[in-house]
Amino acid sequence: MDKHSIKIITLICIFWVANLYTAFAQNTIPAGTPIILELTETLHSSTLTTGQEVTLKVTQDLRLNEVIVVQKGSLAKGRIIIADTEFVTEVRIFIEPFVCTALDGQEIALGGPAAVFDKEEDRTEVVIKEGTAIPAEIYSDFIVQNDQEPDPLPTEAVIVEDGALVLPAGLDIELSISDEVVLSELEQGDPIRLRVKADVLLGETIVIRAKAPAEGFIKRISGNRVYIMPANVTAIDGKKLLLESDRSTLVTLDQDQEDEVQALSGDIKAMLAAECQVVGR
Repeated sequence: MDKHSIKIITLICIFWVANLYTAFAQNTIPAGTPIILELTETLHSSTLTTGQEVTLKVTQDLRLNEVIVVQKGSLAKGRIIIADTEFVTEVRIFIEPFVCTALDGQEIALGGPAAVFDKEEDRTEVVIKEGTAIPAEIYSDFIVQNDQEPDPLPTEAVIVEDGALVLPAGLDIELSISDEVVLSELEQGDPIRLRVKADVLLGETIVIRAKAPAEGFIKRISGNRVYIMPANVTAIDGKKLLLESDRSTLVTLDQDQEDEVQALSGDIKAMLAAECQVVGR
C-alpha cells in the first residue's frame, strides 16, 4: 500500500472517529447531572436495617435536547447504608439512591452523596415523611438510545386569555451569580442570589428582563468546592418561575479565607422547569 493510500485511509479514520465522538456527545447525559427523587412512603428508623432497599420516584422530567429520557413519576431505588438504632440519642439514617429507570426501560446508575436524616428532639426515632426530597446524580455518562424527535420550542409568542404569554418548559435562561458568602458558614440548601444576564424573549416580546433577580441554592459542599443549582427567576410581571438545570455549577473558593467574606462568581445555564404564563411587555 502506497503512502497516498495510507494517508487517505488515515483521514477517513480521523473523520469517522470525529463523527462518532460528536454523536456520542450529543446523545449522552454526562455523569454528575442532578436528578431529584422523593420517597414514596414514610420511613421509621425502628423498622429499617442497613442494606434495605427503599422505593423512590422522579420528581421532574430529565431531558436531553428537549427529549424526555427519564419521566416524572418514574420509579427509582435507594438503599439504607447506615441505620444505627442501638443508641437512641445517636440515630441517623443515610439513604443512597442507586438506580432509576429511563423512559425506554433502561436502568440508569445513580450516585452522589447520601441523604442524611437525624432524629428530631421530640422523637425517639428518625421519621422521614413520604414525599421527602432525595437528591442524586447520574453516576456515569449515560448514552441515550432514543430516536424520538424533540418537540421544537415555539419561536413566536403564544397569547392566551388576558394577554398572557405561554412560556414553554425548557426555555433557556442564562444567569450569573451575584452573592457573597463565608465558606465556613455555608450549609447544603442555603439560598444564593442570582441575576439574569440578558433579556429573555419570546418572539419579539421581553418576558424576563436582564438583571432580574433569581434564586439558587447550594446543592453540595465538598471542601472549598461549592455546587450551585438554580431555583427560580422573576418574570417581567413579577411572577416567580421555577428553574432547573442539567447539572450544578461549581464554584471554588479560597480555603485559606474560609472565615472571610468571598464573592461567588460564575454563570449558570438554566431552563424553565414547566410551562407557565407571563404578561410580557
